[in-house]
Amino acid sequence: MRRSHGGNIYEAARKLRKDPSEITDFSASINPLAPPPGLEQNLLQKLPLTRSYPDINTTELVSLLAETHNCSTHQLMVANGSTEIIYLLPHALGIRSAVIISPSFSEYENAFTLAKSSIVLAQAPESNNFQPDREFISKYLEQMRVDAVILGHPNSPAGSLLDKETLDWILFACKSMGALVVVDEVFIDFSENYSFKNKINSHKNLVIIRSMTKFYGLAGLRLGYALAPPFIISGLKKYQPPWTVNTLAQFAGIYCLKQDDFKEKTLKFMENERQRLAEKISRIDGFFVFPSSTNFLLVKLTENLPPAEQLKEFLLKRGLLIRDCSSFPGLGRHFFRVCVRTPDENDRLVNYLHMYVSLI
Repeated sequence: MRRSHGGNIYEAARKLRKDPSEITDFSASINPLAPPPGLEQNLLQKLPLTRSYPDINTTELVSLLAETHNCSTHQLMVANGSTEIIYLLPHALGIRSAVIISPSFSEYENAFTLAKSSIVLAQAPESNNFQPDREFISKYLEQMRVDAVILGHPNSPAGSLLDKETLDWILFACKSMGALVVVDEVFIDFSENYSFKNKINSHKNLVIIRSMTKFYGLAGLRLGYALAPPFIISGLKKYQPPWTVNTLAQFAGIYCLKQDDFKEKTLKFMENERQRLAEKISRIDGFFVFPSSTNFLLVKLTENLPPAEQLKEFLLKRGLLIRDCSSFPGLGRHFFRVCVRTPDENDRLVNYLHMYVSLI
């Protein structure tokens, strides 16, 4: 089973014999402005409530999410991170075979493999920023009958958006064969206007998976949710164990959704700093940056440079952790990913990248 993720600062710290706080983590794509101001104080006030069981129905959080996304509470399910939903999918919805558009989050492959589902990793073309077009996906749907197609929007690790017309075609093609379309939108908060959430009212075979981890910095609390037609939500809930969403995670989600100023500040910051960082890295000889609509950048090294693994080791010795993307099927050893952090941290990264190239 493939298990390679960003954000493992504990392993990096042990390797360097340093405290995790001494590692600048560019490997985990978390909003550098997060968490929203006041969240820690709010959770300290809620701490006495942890003596009781959490709200088993996550009622208040579901209601606020429904209001935020202009949908029914029956179209929502909150979970212990988006990963819990991924592992529920094959069992709860009877998915015995699936096409996973690759590269993608490795837990889809792991979850479906554990469920003994038949999977095909469909490597999307680099020329289309690793997103499928109609011609690409039609070859798979014409050759085989599947129960689900899994897509990323924005995808990971490239950060590119899925074309709306392509999704519409996939939805109708899958509907004709009785297949589901699962769209992973865990990074869509950084480009909310492009979300496909409104399509759940008109497409009964659409499941959207979202997360509050990336935008609000709740990685340690674990909070994600699914948007789908009521009958799909009902099916997922039947397989979800009780109390998987703890009390503090529920109150954190409620607090974060009300922070409009934080959201506006984040979006403005990310648009400017992502572009600035992308331009700086692109100016380094041998580095190609893929266009991104989220809070991270996928970078490809030219073949005359050593593989990304060597760059990762060089940076780690200097206290910076990046994501070597060789574990993503189809990417190879010359790809790496960095999240967008504060301007000072990003400038430090760029300076070390220049130093690295000069030493080769």
